[in-house]
Amino acid sequence: MAAVMSINLDTSTPGVTTRRTAVVGESFVIQVMIEDDGTGVSPLVFDTIVFGVYFNDRSPDVLGVTKTHFPHAGEFLERFPGTVDAFSQRGIVPHMELSLWPVEDELPEGYLSQAGRAGFSNPKNPFTLYPGQGPQVVAAGKLNAGFRAQNVGVSQILASASVNSAEMLFRRRPIFAKTIPSTVTVIPEREDGPVQDFASYYRDDPMPPTKNIKRKKAI
Repeated sequence: MAAVMSINLDTSTPGVTTRRTAVVGESFVIQVMIEDDGTGVSPLVFDTIVFGVYFNDRSPDVLGVTKTHFPHAGEFLERFPGTVDAFSQRGIVPHMELSLWPVEDELPEGYLSQAGRAGFSNPKNPFTLYPGQGPQVVAAGKLNAGFRAQNVGVSQILASASVNSAEMLFRRRPIFAKTIPSTVTVIPEREDGPVQDFASYYRDDPMPPTKNIKRKKAI
């Protein structure tokens, strides 16, 4: 398998972060990543990619997405001018909003919620990835939009093709990717800070204040 699709939960650091803890009420964005892991036919060449983002595999209300959320095309597209949105067929460049396909009737096994499907195509200038390039940003959330931690619990987030479909095509030939989910743990919001009585501060302090120490005058 050469194509690997994954979810990065920390957009502030390079690479792919697959685990994150969020507080109830917190919002965060993700990045959909793709790479050629060098274990199959390389380089990875495709002219169309379409994928959905799925979540809430244990409970339907752990995570949610904002209704106005549309993913942005990733920096990956900088090297491939002439790319068009897979659904609207309008030209797109990095950081432009992608169209979202309507709600699907059937989700990948075990998943209860979806953020919609998006994708892009470039038959005249196919996308090419080489082993060693590392994960490339295909799509990302936008500032102040994306996922929201709604209730305490654990949820995976998965980017993959819809049921019985391939993530990519090259000249209409399907190319299936290995899809790796990431995990978000949602914890309660802390209402009060830790409480420590005043006396215990001095009892437990390894360097307590000194008293009645006579200091020598400087010579």
